[in-house]
Amino acid sequence: MLNNAEVLMDFNNITVYMIGNAHIDPVWLWRWQEGHAEVLATCRSALDRMKEYPEFVFTRADAATYKWIEDACPDMFEEIRERVREGRWNIVGGWWEQPDCNIPSGESFVRHELYGKRYFLEKFGVDVIVGYNVDSFGHSAGLPQILAKGGIKYYVFMRPEPHEKELPEPLFWWEGPDGSRVLAYRLRAPYCTFHDDITEHVHASACNISPGITAAACFYGVGNHGGGPTIATIECIKRMQEENGGPRLVFGTMQQMFEHALKERSDLPVVKGDLQHHAVGCYTAHSDIKAWNRRAEISLTNAEKFCSLTKIALDRKFPKTGFANAWQKVLFSQFHDILAGTSLESAYEDARDWIGSAVEFAEYQSVSALTQMACKIDTRGDGEPFVVFNPHPHVIKTIVYVDENLPALRDHTGRAVPVQTVEPFFEHTGSRTKKVFVDNLPPLGYRLYYAGDWRNFRSPGTLEASDFVLKNDFYRVEIDPKSGCIRQISDERILGNVLAAPANAVVLEDPSDTWSHGVERYDRVVGRFDRAKIELVENGPVRVTYRVESTFNKSTLWQDVSLYMELPIIEFRILVDWHEKHRMLKFEFPLNLTDPVVTADSAYAVVNYPTDGLENPCQKWIDVTGKNGDFTYGVSIINDSKYGFDVNGSVLRLSAIRSPIYAFHNPRRVEPDKRYRYMDQGLSTFKFALLPHQGSWQEAGTVREALLFNMPPIAVETFIHPGDWPGQQSFGEVSEPNVDLCAMKEAEDDDSLIVRLYETIGKKTDAVLTLAGVDYPIRMDAFELKTLKIKNGRAVEVDLIEREL
Repeated sequence: MLNNAEVLMDFNNITVYMIGNAHIDPVWLWRWQEGHAEVLATCRSALDRMKEYPEFVFTRADAATYKWIEDACPDMFEEIRERVREGRWNIVGGWWEQPDCNIPSGESFVRHELYGKRYFLEKFGVDVIVGYNVDSFGHSAGLPQILAKGGIKYYVFMRPEPHEKELPEPLFWWEGPDGSRVLAYRLRAPYCTFHDDITEHVHASACNISPGITAAACFYGVGNHGGGPTIATIECIKRMQEENGGPRLVFGTMQQMFEHALKERSDLPVVKGDLQHHAVGCYTAHSDIKAWNRRAEISLTNAEKFCSLTKIALDRKFPKTGFANAWQKVLFSQFHDILAGTSLESAYEDARDWIGSAVEFAEYQSVSALTQMACKIDTRGDGEPFVVFNPHPHVIKTIVYVDENLPALRDHTGRAVPVQTVEPFFEHTGSRTKKVFVDNLPPLGYRLYYAGDWRNFRSPGTLEASDFVLKNDFYRVEIDPKSGCIRQISDERILGNVLAAPANAVVLEDPSDTWSHGVERYDRVVGRFDRAKIELVENGPVRVTYRVESTFNKSTLWQDVSLYMELPIIEFRILVDWHEKHRMLKFEFPLNLTDPVVTADSAYAVVNYPTDGLENPCQKWIDVTGKNGDFTYGVSIINDSKYGFDVNGSVLRLSAIRSPIYAFHNPRRVEPDKRYRYMDQGLSTFKFALLPHQGSWQEAGTVREALLFNMPPIAVETFIHPGDWPGQQSFGEVSEPNVDLCAMKEAEDDDSLIVRLYETIGKKTDAVLTLAGVDYPIRMDAFELKTLKIKNGRAVEVDLIEREL
């Protein structure tokens, strides 16, 4: 509805670009097979409207659905190509799909752009410059840099809406942490229309203008399940074009609207940070899809690195087409209604299959590449050999798991390494045992070890467990024997307490719909897991662990709480048997801090949030830093698959499980006599870790620990054989710890190597990338994402589409 001031507006000088479109959710309240049919029917309808109305222009995004048309209806695809050449079919977005824009990793967003823009360039000769995520539920802070470095100049979105986030103007420069900018436009009127007469819809869009600008955009066309512009709607627009006293309506494109606006005014306000909040329940809804997605992202980037190393070292062919196909399956599963957790239940069976197929491909490629490298190593020695590979570009010290039955461990030099048999986490392994050890590993390289029947070695440091207390050189962790909560964490380095009160697993009321529409925070605590049974399950030279079993209502929680020798993390491995409905599980840590500052990991960015208790999104870590007595002190929490959190004052809570009804949207009401399916019922498993630290999160190495937690080294069993390679080797390195090598792959156009680097802590840095013995000096701005194309010892910078700058 228009307000009084808008009713009195003079529309005579305003040009409204009428954006004919059809929002199609390929998956939502239907499976992809139905979405596939609707894409074909909707695009056929749009082509028919073009025959009937020569002035009509149609806008469409999403490379994945164009691929559907290309494969299923080649004649229709050729017709679309002709309309694109005429300028009447406008391609926008430039991404593989319109994904959730909070949950995917930064590299996933890059691949949406890489594969989407290259598809449109190859098939249509169109270099898309208008970014387009009109239905996504919030937008990550790193997107301006990703968009800009893929050649996208403009960005159109709708959510969060004005009542959810105040913006200075509808048009603004959206700036990323590195300083990259795109010109963004927030829709006020929806992107879908469902009535023949759209007069009020047009007027509402005409009011959505910035001062000094006479251009606006109005989206029209039946959507969600497709449909597109109807004859009646187009006739309505034509009638309005003939009326006096209204805005000038033009069948046009978003690019025309942006260019019109910039001619009139470029000194638009600058907005920094992410664009939130809308549908905060989507950060946590459907634990499985979040976990599958994280695993796929890591498996694919790891496999690409290992295949790149074998390309460098062994001249092995890089399976480029296979990786592209695998990535595209994952990217499609990141569609916003899938990854956000808002689709019908059966849609997740399809998503599981797509992601599983991609992960299987990636894992096979990793095993194949690593085995080929292991076969080049001279493994002759005393004991059973295995090789541990490090996918990171720096020397690391971290946890390594290996399946071995022999009790002791040495490296290739004969150095004894403490090793320990670990308690299976509710997994029956028969006579097989899993070992864990902690060691240093060379960057982008490997180290050879031998397992043997020798006397095990123990490090001289502190690692002990007794009387419900775990202790190492860093922390003393005390568990309450009755409730099972963490009563206190003491930091041995500052002789101070980390917690202001016990840490608990808390249960909250959550009567909201699947999206949590209208919800900003979850603050109605109904109870805590307690009545604990506690068992000391590990007490060895590498790890000490208490297993805490506690209950709430009909649900049971098992937590393995562990400390490691020589590592500064407190690890929580979780199994929960959840039987709550319309409730939420959070892990709560009241921190002993004053003046807390919250920082959260985002997609190739970081974001600061207020300590107001609102639900926020994150990637792999969250940090709260303030004052603990005289010390600058903080706590980072690192996760393996969780994306929601809140901080209220100095109380940090990680969101773990929500149990709404599947695909249940306000204003529907729960009917008492109807049966519903609820999310995340039954068993779920995940893990997280605390990293208490002196100083800032940058000084603590939070990013490094989060990467190690999510991308641990990989152990490969081998056999005794001669070889040309030594027992330890590095194939590459980045000289500075704050510059991560986040992707390495073969170029799309030729056999050059693509290396992507990211500065992780907000510090301008001069570094050296070393690959295959060649040094490449690099200069990184704060939070900069830089892509290099390397061939024959020469490196050139390219954009995210791999075009030379």
